[in-house]
Amino acid sequence: MNVNKLAGRYEQLKDKTRSHSYITIKDNTFVEIECCRKVTGFGDNMIELEIPCGLIKIVGLELRLKNFGTDSVKIYGRIHSVGFEENAGHGTEEL
Repeated sequence: MNVNKLAGRYEQLKDKTRSHSYITIKDNTFVEIECCRKVTGFGDNMIELEIPCGLIKIVGLELRLKNFGTDSVKIYGRIHSVGFEENAGHGTEEL
């Protein structure tokens, strides 16, 4: 099996396994996102993450990623906003 076929099958499996994420927000200093697929953007004031159904954008000050593991990521800092954008392109919703 070549690498492209293997990558394609991995993407299919990823799509079937989990189609939702759990987001835990504890005051304005901590966010935990379960089933995070990858980090698509990172800076001191913005972190963007891919989850199964879209993108999560976290804006704040002195943001830090911790415990990026197989199933979740923990973000610490002074969080100002959490935004969500669906994969289908239905726009952005502020939470």
